[in-house]
Amino acid sequence: MTDIDYIVLDEGYDKRIGYELAMNGIYIPVVDSKTEELLFTPEDYKSIREKMQGLSYYDMGEFIIDKSSKIQQTEEIIEELFSTGNIEESISEKEAKQKRNAITYQVKKALYEKMGLGLEQRITGNIKEGFVEFIDTGSTGRGTNVPGDGDFDFMMKIDRSIIENPERMKKIKENLREVLANPSDDPKSNLAELNGNFRYKKVKIEGIEDPIDLDITFTTKTEEIDYSTDMCVKDRLYNLKRTDPEGYKYTIANIILAKRILKEEGLYKKSNSDNATEYGGFGGVGVENWILQNGGSFVKAMETFLETAERSDDFNDFQEKYPIFDFGENHVVKNSYKHDSFVRGLTSSGYDRMKERFKEIKKELSPIEKSEKQTVMSSTIMKDLNEIIDNSRAGNINETVGEIKKSYQETLDKEEQENDVNK
Repeated sequence: MTDIDYIVLDEGYDKRIGYELAMNGIYIPVVDSKTEELLFTPEDYKSIREKMQGLSYYDMGEFIIDKSSKIQQTEEIIEELFSTGNIEESISEKEAKQKRNAITYQVKKALYEKMGLGLEQRITGNIKEGFVEFIDTGSTGRGTNVPGDGDFDFMMKIDRSIIENPERMKKIKENLREVLANPSDDPKSNLAELNGNFRYKKVKIEGIEDPIDLDITFTTKTEEIDYSTDMCVKDRLYNLKRTDPEGYKYTIANIILAKRILKEEGLYKKSNSDNATEYGGFGGVGVENWILQNGGSFVKAMETFLETAERSDDFNDFQEKYPIFDFGENHVVKNSYKHDSFVRGLTSSGYDRMKERFKEIKKELSPIEKSEKQTVMSSTIMKDLNEIIDNSRAGNINETVGEIKKSYQETLDKEEQENDVNK
């Protein structure tokens, strides 16, 4: 790569070239052979790399959260999700974990007791026969699910010797159906199977109180451990949680806020998904990538959407200018490009609807305002600091700093005493 000075194209420029160069971490000019126009600029490269912040897989350093992520609505969601004070497991993560354990127990029972197959809940890269890999690839596996949602997406990777044996695959699915395909009383309960994969809606699972939606996609177990779509999101969130716990809370809250609002507006599910509206949407993991590529902020994500829309001639032009690129690889896609652009799940009418509603939604979101008490406290501290600095002796910086720290602590102690009295 470092020996290549230019990439020269005879035909039109495909933005995926720029993204591949950015993912490889090296800038190479891309030029039109006829006009000599620079099609991929250093600014284009920088813009893509900025969207990759926090991805350790690409050595992209820390994730910097945008200040617009901190609004009253996200503060309320943080109180809802992290009321226990445990950042390692939010309320929604705890709920999802309990349900996932119940699902996994039933799957283990179906496979081990009846077929002697073990189970791993991760991609191992081990093609040794005798076990399957059962991975939660949905938002429930990333801690980005809306509290109370009962929607689970799993990938089941199976030995090639079983996948290529119709009778054994039939037996596996029969055993799984016995424990998973239990319709509930909900009128939306459905046991659809698409291309051999389970797409169950509102089914009863032993150990879970309410009906859930359950998707299981079957594929072949391989030695490859790809940097998948779900791994990519987990990578960014894990590093953010480690380096900036408060920023992590706000980012999760912005993702939840965006999902809730987009669902209410009918602008959530991708156009080719079950129960999608005429508008389509980015899909769950698409929304997560959209927020993460905009500094963890729903407000900023809407702003960049609207700014690009103003510069676009039509919906097709917008899709080219505003890709929500997947820096991970799609588990399911075969024999085609594995990096999605989630904006492709939107329809033209959905694009028009987003332009209209985002302007209104932005006005409805409230910035965090300092309380009167905080304002008084800040002005008191500043007054004390100014007096100390004015009265300090020239050159005695240590004494001045000591006085500042003392005054600040006295103000904090006074506030704490007032709080105790109020209680």
